[in-house]
Amino acid sequence: MLSIPLKTTNKVDFLQPLQQFIVRSFSKEQLQQHEEALNHLHQLREDVRTVTDKSEHTRDVFCRYYGLLETVEKRFPINEENIKINFVWFDCLKRKKIAQYSIHYEKACILFNIAAISSQIAEVQNRTTPEGLKKASHFFQLAAGTFEQLRSYLEEHPQQAVPVDFSADYLNMAINLMLAQAQECFCEKVQYLFCFSRLAAQPLNNRVVMVVQAAKDNISPMVMAMLTAQAADYYDLARALMIAVSLSSYVDAVWPQYAQVKSAYFKASANHSTATVLHSKDQYGDEVARLQMAANILASGDLYWPLRAVATEVQDWFNRFKEVVAKAKGTAEKENDTIYHERVPSQEQLVKLPQKAMVKSLPPGDLTLKSDKDPFSSLVPFHILQSASVYNEKKAGLVREELKQIREHSDFAKGSLSSMNLPASIEGSGDKDPLPPSLREKSRTVRQEGGPEGIEELVNTLNKLADEARISLDKAFQVLDEEEEDDKQIRAQHMGRWNRPPSHALTAGLRQEGAKLRSNLEHAQKSDSFVLQKFDAHRPGMEGLAMTEAELQSVMPAVEELPPEADEPVEALKESLGYLDSCIAQRNTLEAQLKQTSENDDVTGLLLTTPYPHEVIFAQELRKYEPIQAKIKDNLAEQSRLLDTISNENTRFVTIKSRSEQSRRRLDLLAQLDKAYEAFVELRGNLRTYVGCASEGIEFYSNFDDVVSSFRTKCKDFVFARGQEKKDLLTQLQSSSSRPVQSSPSHNYPTTSAPAAYPTAQLQQPTFGYQIAPGLVRPPGAGDYGPMPGAWQPHMTPVYQASPQQPAAYQQPPAYQQGYSAPQQRQQGSERSCE
Repeated sequence: MLSIPLKTTNKVDFLQPLQQFIVRSFSKEQLQQHEEALNHLHQLREDVRTVTDKSEHTRDVFCRYYGLLETVEKRFPINEENIKINFVWFDCLKRKKIAQYSIHYEKACILFNIAAISSQIAEVQNRTTPEGLKKASHFFQLAAGTFEQLRSYLEEHPQQAVPVDFSADYLNMAINLMLAQAQECFCEKVQYLFCFSRLAAQPLNNRVVMVVQAAKDNISPMVMAMLTAQAADYYDLARALMIAVSLSSYVDAVWPQYAQVKSAYFKASANHSTATVLHSKDQYGDEVARLQMAANILASGDLYWPLRAVATEVQDWFNRFKEVVAKAKGTAEKENDTIYHERVPSQEQLVKLPQKAMVKSLPPGDLTLKSDKDPFSSLVPFHILQSASVYNEKKAGLVREELKQIREHSDFAKGSLSSMNLPASIEGSGDKDPLPPSLREKSRTVRQEGGPEGIEELVNTLNKLADEARISLDKAFQVLDEEEEDDKQIRAQHMGRWNRPPSHALTAGLRQEGAKLRSNLEHAQKSDSFVLQKFDAHRPGMEGLAMTEAELQSVMPAVEELPPEADEPVEALKESLGYLDSCIAQRNTLEAQLKQTSENDDVTGLLLTTPYPHEVIFAQELRKYEPIQAKIKDNLAEQSRLLDTISNENTRFVTIKSRSEQSRRRLDLLAQLDKAYEAFVELRGNLRTYVGCASEGIEFYSNFDDVVSSFRTKCKDFVFARGQEKKDLLTQLQSSSSRPVQSSPSHNYPTTSAPAAYPTAQLQQPTFGYQIAPGLVRPPGAGDYGPMPGAWQPHMTPVYQASPQQPAAYQQPPAYQQGYSAPQQRQQGSERSCE
């Protein structure tokens, strides 16, 4: 067997050029984070350069390095214009040196060596065992597939200087040679290539030996003839390229001779096997012709020098097989001359033997590193991140639009069936059961959920929480009002001597904050009123559903026997409803497929390596969604067709069924109960959103109560601070009635700035950096975050300076800016549900 030699290379310094690029394009911190990855890259390159053994471990080293080169290529522009790393390689034929500043050249050389080492692994296998033959054939096929991948890669990335072993002729020659040897291993595996030393010792006629062996392996001689004919063809193709002008002076002179001997042997073997088949069919003249052709091939004078050039082992088995063929030919000619007397056709009259390939080029496998093993995954240039963000927004817009259409059509289908009271109106239309199965299930659900009493309990809980929040907010305003009234009275009492800032100037921000809270609470209560109105409108139906089955049967009009003409629309409705269910199920699958495709869609790696404009890549990548979009469009069109059919058939059915007064009353009651159930489910969901197991409703009002409590605390703290200031000023007035009382200037008082809206999360108290005289005692509930504005002692000037890390006094933390939109959302949801 022949194998392709490895290309060799010189040492290359990866570290310094890549380090400089990372510092220049990213940062020194990124360089520190990737020092280990750079060292690993450099060491792996050294391992590739110095490896010598013909083992699978060596192949794994080449594959790992190739995968690492792929991720390096995405982030580092290694070429003559940017990062200049000179890759020096020697071809495998004449050891001619070629160097290029191109990572594509480096990758191509590594891919060549992956193919070459695969051929060497196959060459050293022990082919005397079935396992060794199987492994040898596998690695020869891997080598062929890798050479094919290299050929395609070189077409995509043309090299400035092409070594001989990168030429198309050499790669095609290597591919055919690998396939020829893989096919030969397969022939050996099926025991077509016999051990001739054993065969020569057999006293049996060679044709008998061949038939016995073929029967043993369950392989017909004709199949073996096709296999060996294909092996001969592979060897002929490889030899033709070896002796071509472009390669004849580079390829080892023994290789064409080796291929010629192997081709002759397999051609003779194919004719010999075919002769065995012809003998079993009593075609003795054709049998003699095939054996004569085999003998002529083996005795050709063109094989004289090639046989002398190949290994002694090859010469031995070739000559033994030549003897076997000669013996079989002599026997066949003697039998035909003395017994059968059939005409022997000339060799020109013999048709070409059919061929059967049992091997093919196998790809080398996925050589790309997994994303979690990419050591340079965080090195993504900012402009690539921006482009990826643009693509993600385009992708998200496409997905949102498709999902919007899906939901709109699903809601439309649900509403249409509900308006037609389907499928409840046709359930049980052919039997005497007064309660349709769907109505029984709905009634059971309503009873399990507590019926209208359960809804009423949830509504009462909601109202109670709203009232508690309103009372707490009123008390906060009451504290501010009382302090402002007290300030007005004492200001009127002391006139010009009372010169501290008035309360209304300091509480403007607090009152604005409280007004926002009051407005949000009013919106929430308005939403609650919509919920209550809907509950009142459907309560009778809910009470009906909460009945026991016996009670519900007693009020339900009995089922009348439908006239025969109703059978056709009922069956049509059932069939169309079944198709509609399948249509909706298919749409759900398409929706999941769309979301999954979007989640797995990351173009960052492609943007890192593509030479094309990013907009072109965006358009190309978004095309992957077109098949799903087309299926969704067809699905929605199918739903529209089905709903038209259902509407027409339902009109026929209702017309027939409504001829009876009792049927009309039954249909009306079923429709009323169906609407009541929908309202029950919707209200239960809405109210549970507020106060149910998910605790979102309780969390809503609890968080709102936390916001109000925080607001009350700030109001109390403000009033407490103003009270302390009032006491200090009164003390000054009593002790020094001759001089005016000085208070902190009005601009030193912190003002408040109320946010536009408030979050539902628990508020964090702001921390102030105010100075306060030691020994000041604060009332319970005044908070833990330091003294309040306006609190000072007679012997010191108050300083109102917020700490650098915190906002100004009474300014809310950033979380307040998120908005307190839950009441509005509840209102909108309730308004929609009441339409």
